[in-house]
Amino acid sequence: MRANTVAPWLDRDRLEHRVRRIELAIGALRERAVYRHAVTGTTPPALDGAIDDFETELAAARQQLNKVGG
Repeated sequence: MRANTVAPWLDRDRLEHRVRRIELAIGALRERAVYRHAVTGTTPPALDGAIDDFETELAAARQQLNKVGG
C-alpha cells in the first residue's frame, strides 16, 4: 500500500461528515423531546432511547475520527 494515497483523507472527510449528520439528528431529536415534554408532560421512552443510541454512535464516530487524525 502506498503511503501517499487519498484514502486517509477520504476516510477523515467521511467521518467528519458522519459526525456532523449525527449531531444534527441529535439536535432535532432533542428539540422534539422538549416539545413533547412541554405538550404532554413526558417524553416517549422510544425518543429518549433514540437520543441515547445516536449519542453512542456519535461517541464511536468521534473516536474513529480521532484515530485517523481528525
